[in-house]
Amino acid sequence: MNLIILSALPPPRGGVTTHIERLIPYLEEKKIRFVVWDHSKIKKEQGFVISLRREPIKVLISFLRHRGVKVLYWPLSVITAGKILFLLLMKMMGVRITVTLAASPEQTIGHGLLNQFYLLGLARLSAHIIAANGDFKKLLMDKGINKEKISIIPAFIPSKNDSMETLSIPKNAVEFCKNRKPLIITYAYGPDLHKGEDLYGLDLIVQLAQELWTGLPQAGFIVVIPEITN
Repeated sequence: MNLIILSALPPPRGGVTTHIERLIPYLEEKKIRFVVWDHSKIKKEQGFVISLRREPIKVLISFLRHRGVKVLYWPLSVITAGKILFLLLMKMMGVRITVTLAASPEQTIGHGLLNQFYLLGLARLSAHIIAANGDFKKLLMDKGINKEKISIIPAFIPSKNDSMETLSIPKNAVEFCKNRKPLIITYAYGPDLHKGEDLYGLDLIVQLAQELWTGLPQAGFIVVIPEITN
C-alpha cells in the first residue's frame, strides 16, 4: 500500500497538523510507505514531505513512482467544489480515498443545501469515512450512506516522539502550572469566529473561571493559541 497524506505538518501548529505529526511514527513502525503532500505556505525539511505549492512536479513524480494500491488520506473541516473535483480525479486514477471529517457538522456544512450536496458527493467518492464524533455518522446514515463505510475515531494520537514534547515553555507558565489546582488546559486555533461567536468558546472559559473561583480559588486555566488569526 502507498499512502498519500494530503494535509500539513507543523508549523503552523493546529489540531490537524499535530494529528499528522503524531501519526508519522506509527506509520514508520508499521513500515507503511507514505508521503505527505503539504498544502501549507511553509516549506518543511523532512524527506517524506513534498510542498504542493512549491514542488508540483515532485508531487506528480511521487504519485507515479509507486505501483500498487494507492490510498489518499485527507483530514477535512471544510468541503468545497474544488476539493470534490480533486477527489473525483484521484478516484478516476484508481486511488482509494479515506477522509477524516475533523470538525462538527455545524462547522463543516451548517444548514446550506449546497454544502450538504458536497458532503454526500464526498461520501460517495470515499472508500471510507472517519468521523471525529458521532454527529457526522448519524447525519450520513440518515442520508443513506452505509454505516459500514463510516468509523468514529477520535483524532487524538498519543505522542511516540519525546522530542516533540521538549518545546520551550515560558518559566512563568511553568510556575503557574505548579501553583494552580485544579489546572485546566485547552487549545484554541484562532480565535475563530463562527456566526459571530468564537468557535472555541474562549468567552465560556472566562465565565467558567469566574464561577469555579467561588469555591476553588486556586483553580487555573491555560489556553494555548498557536496563531492569532482574528
